[in-house]
Amino acid sequence: MHLGEKNIRKKFLIAGQVQGVGFRPFVCNLALELGLRGFVRNTSSGVLIEAEGSRSGLDSFSMRIVSDAPLLSRIDSFDCEAIPNASAPEDGFAILASQGQRGRGALLGPDTSPCPDCLAEMRDPANRRHCYAFTNCTACGPRYTITRELPYDRHTTSMRNFAMCPDCALEYGSPENRRFHAQPNSCPECGPALWLACSMEGARSIPDDASILNLAAISKAVELVRGGGVLALKGAGGFHLVCNAADELAIARLRERKHRPDKPFAVMVGGIASARSLAMLGAEDEALLQSQARPIVLCELRDGSIPARISRKVSPDTGLVGLMLPSSPLHQVFFDLYESGLEKSGDREFAALVMTSGNHRGSPLVCGNEEAVEELGGFADAFLLHNRDIAAAIDDSVIRSLPGGGHIFIRRARGYVPAPLELPGPVQTTPGRKGVNHPAARKMDCPGAKEPGSPERPAPPVLAVGADLKSTVCLAYGGRAFVSQHIGDLENLKAAEFHRQVAEHLRVLLDTRPEAVVRDAHPGYVSSVLADEYDLPVHALQHHYAHAWAVLSENGHVGPAMCVALDGTGFGLDNTIWGGEFLFVDTASCEHRRLAHFSPMRLPGGQGAILEPWKLAHGLIYSLGLPVGPEFSWMRDENLAAKAVLIQQMLDKGINCPVCTSCGRLFDAVSAMLGLCSAGSYEGQAAIRLERALGSKGVDLFEIDSPGYPCPYEPAPGGTPEGTPGVLLTEKLFSAAYDDFRRGVPVPDISARFHLGLAFGIADLCLELSKALGVTTVGISGGCMQNAALTRLLGFGLKKRGLIPLFHQKLPPNDACISYGQAAWFNRARPDRPGRM
Repeated sequence: MHLGEKNIRKKFLIAGQVQGVGFRPFVCNLALELGLRGFVRNTSSGVLIEAEGSRSGLDSFSMRIVSDAPLLSRIDSFDCEAIPNASAPEDGFAILASQGQRGRGALLGPDTSPCPDCLAEMRDPANRRHCYAFTNCTACGPRYTITRELPYDRHTTSMRNFAMCPDCALEYGSPENRRFHAQPNSCPECGPALWLACSMEGARSIPDDASILNLAAISKAVELVRGGGVLALKGAGGFHLVCNAADELAIARLRERKHRPDKPFAVMVGGIASARSLAMLGAEDEALLQSQARPIVLCELRDGSIPARISRKVSPDTGLVGLMLPSSPLHQVFFDLYESGLEKSGDREFAALVMTSGNHRGSPLVCGNEEAVEELGGFADAFLLHNRDIAAAIDDSVIRSLPGGGHIFIRRARGYVPAPLELPGPVQTTPGRKGVNHPAARKMDCPGAKEPGSPERPAPPVLAVGADLKSTVCLAYGGRAFVSQHIGDLENLKAAEFHRQVAEHLRVLLDTRPEAVVRDAHPGYVSSVLADEYDLPVHALQHHYAHAWAVLSENGHVGPAMCVALDGTGFGLDNTIWGGEFLFVDTASCEHRRLAHFSPMRLPGGQGAILEPWKLAHGLIYSLGLPVGPEFSWMRDENLAAKAVLIQQMLDKGINCPVCTSCGRLFDAVSAMLGLCSAGSYEGQAAIRLERALGSKGVDLFEIDSPGYPCPYEPAPGGTPEGTPGVLLTEKLFSAAYDDFRRGVPVPDISARFHLGLAFGIADLCLELSKALGVTTVGISGGCMQNAALTRLLGFGLKKRGLIPLFHQKLPPNDACISYGQAAWFNRARPDRPGRM
């Protein structure tokens, strides 16, 4: 302090991701360094600081809180005010007990993988945390999965049952230690225990036998997997089923037990060098794999890696493999022991282990010990358990990087949730916005539109319940949207109950009570039924408009735009099934309009045709009046050929053949026609095989000087009522592929021409519609955008035509983004106001 400089006192309230990231210890150490007195404490509103000292010291303190904040923190708001120096001066600077008053400023961070310092301790035989499977510090470890409510303190987490030993308590209380106020801090003396169990009785309590406890338990589990067994391993957010990725018999047993004949398994390897030897990794692949989020990254396998280290049974439908690095200390210890055993046996290779979700198809991830033995007993040979409760079940995130840059989320969960997404802030809409008064944009298919020039008011907290497939929920307030982890498909009561649990956990963590609920317009969705349970005003938004709102809002776009929604199915406002939609959406005025769609096609047998794509192919061929001969695989099967006759009769009579305009079903029909997938075991399988059929041509698509198959646009006839959408004639695309197949054109060429024709047909139509509307921005969403070839081609085609494509980067393009789109729409449209609905 300069001579004569007077002490002053200031109060700071900092909101954002500032709990569970070492923020209070950082503030305390910074204050001590600058010679300030005062305190810091967690509150439900964020981190509260009172600091006293010289003006220059406090100015430096304010600046460095922001500039030097911990790596995992994120400051969303920083409020500072001078206060009277009424209290007695503190002796130094202290971290005080948390206060739990109501507030919404505090954010909890996602779980993160072990930091380099913790890894070094775990691998040091002289360190007391050598091979300790729950090692963490303020820079890493579990957060979301162990926290029940805020403020983030040990007693509000799953660590409340574990009292720290003297050594851990000393670390916790020492400002110079990186575990200073690390809430999950523990060691082998005082932390959770691990054990190996094979029965319900063994799952109920910690055994007395030291030979199956902690490190000995992990060693025995490693031996089990090395010997061809299947292990159920309890991680931070749920169970994994583990087996050797090179052991075809073990994988076959796991597939048979789990009734999962074809869907790819994820593979965990011990480090980036192992990943490089298995797959062709780009810079973004490596960055994602090594990030603290530790997602599963879909990578292209090297030719020589199959079947040496990974069986073909791991990913039979694609040349990609979902790779991940150890995401928790337990996984890292498991791998270190596994690879150590390989070295001792003379095998200089590395471990590659199948690491797939521990659940039944359609059910949520298993979390409890007894539940695991009951639910997974038919899958696993043994269970590696621990006694730290899982407060929030969460699956692994899955990401696919794009060769030209960027990436696609397939599943957003561990490592990213509960980090919020921003909602574009309120604006004053202006009359006469270009394009809004165009006839194509005049009609509104959605309630809640605002008149131009209407004033904006903050929207109340809202819960958006998403869709039924790839379900998520979103709790939004104050311009931020908290999208939950992947819930899954709402196929049964357990999935519906998990949906409720996730929504309630978000509500408690954020200390926010929603005042309204938004659901899909489909009246028969399970999520629509769940929305009615909250005894709150319920508002509905059509499925594909929600897709459009999600991609536009994620990219911060406010105003009119063209949107293309490409997915499997979604309930349409005309009571048909939509899925290949061209939409006008204005996120300022909330005007919506369906401009065009794919050629209508029939679904013989309804939704059941999704897993029997040959029905789609046969129905489309028959409806187009084209001959069906023995060149098509299903016609060579006596049983299916007989069913084909029934399908023709159903189509002729219009019995159980709903109309759809689905992009996903078009992919399925083409794939089945080419003999790639007549019947599937999981949704999207036929489309995945069609993309894989590109082979080397997938790399060369941008070198082909061809538009692919013709895919023209047919505007609505002049005599039709205003608002009738036009049609992108995807039936012409299908017919061209049909002709080539019958002529014997190689399947990779047909797949390439199909992808090119579809992408450039969409781009041409976007250009034509965008000119009429006076807009240049095109938002692209829907599950079909998980096809990397289609995504790249569409982006290339739109840019070449002078348009600005917007894709998802923070959320999956599939139905996992629906809840965010619903919340974004509510935030703008304000259907809660009188007269809006």
